[in-house]
Amino acid sequence: MEKEALALMSGDTIIFFYDLFVLCLFLFELFLYVNRKKLLLEFKENRKTGKPIPRFKRVLWKLVIYYDRHGVLTVNTILLIILLGTSLSSGAVGSGELLALACFTVSFMGIMYFTKRLFVGLDHFKDGLVGRCVDVVFYLILGHCFVSFSSFIEHPSLPLTLGGLLAALALCFLVMVRAIINPMVLVRPSRFKKKKKDALGILKGMGVLMVCVLTILYLMVFSCWSNNPGYYISTSGQPIDALDLIYYLFVAFSTIGFGDIVPVRADGLFYSRLVAITIAIASIFTTACFVGSVVAGASNSAADDMDDVSVQEAEEAEDSLEENEANTEIKEETCQSRK
Repeated sequence: MEKEALALMSGDTIIFFYDLFVLCLFLFELFLYVNRKKLLLEFKENRKTGKPIPRFKRVLWKLVIYYDRHGVLTVNTILLIILLGTSLSSGAVGSGELLALACFTVSFMGIMYFTKRLFVGLDHFKDGLVGRCVDVVFYLILGHCFVSFSSFIEHPSLPLTLGGLLAALALCFLVMVRAIINPMVLVRPSRFKKKKKDALGILKGMGVLMVCVLTILYLMVFSCWSNNPGYYISTSGQPIDALDLIYYLFVAFSTIGFGDIVPVRADGLFYSRLVAITIAIASIFTTACFVGSVVAGASNSAADDMDDVSVQEAEEAEDSLEENEANTEIKEETCQSRK
């Protein structure tokens, strides 16, 4: 009975409301990116003039401060509420379900926290939009991982799953394009110029994006396989498991594939082939963006070096000019003394 009750939790409901929440969160992030400085300046002017701050803006600013400090906790709380609401709507909530929800929520919170801590300053890039996009990408990835690998949640339908993952992939591409235009958006702000750390920061930022892209693509492949194992067949006739899908992803991402695992149409649907096309496009795009950002970063570093050299040459020329003027004055004084 417990397994049947656990199976009643709808993955479609959970992923729909979670993705909807993340979408609203992303819109809120964009609002902060556009209006945060404006709000701060307005508050400072009101304090100087003694005008009262409107209640709505005061509440909004408190919400901004709370989100900056407790964003991860907020996302986990919303996910827990969605899970509990879905479980209650199923009409069968047992102690096993509640214990499973508590364990998975705590583990999800730990994974999200340590993932953000592993890549220090994910939301402190020089470009505020980049940090906010990366936050949303991580929320989407970890939320879909939670739903995909939870044993007490039904696998959500592929259109909902692929829609959320494609949105996360699009945000990764957006950040990569901005990195090509200006690679320094991937670097944390610093008061001092540290070129080696800047170059390392660019590589580190692109590495994070590459890991995000590969994780998103694997979730797409895994979702197709978990919904219907017939989406992928092995030419050797052996059954395919989750580890084989990791092998398939890396082979398809780095090459056109070896042909030992093939995506096929199942029940007239082509989701696995759509994912294969997405992998091919992502492979070309991410490789081009990675190389482009590294080259752009190197050219910017070379330009900075040239600026430093030109400044040094100007200083040396000024010093030599002063020395020549001093020598001229000394010669003139010497000539006058001889006379």
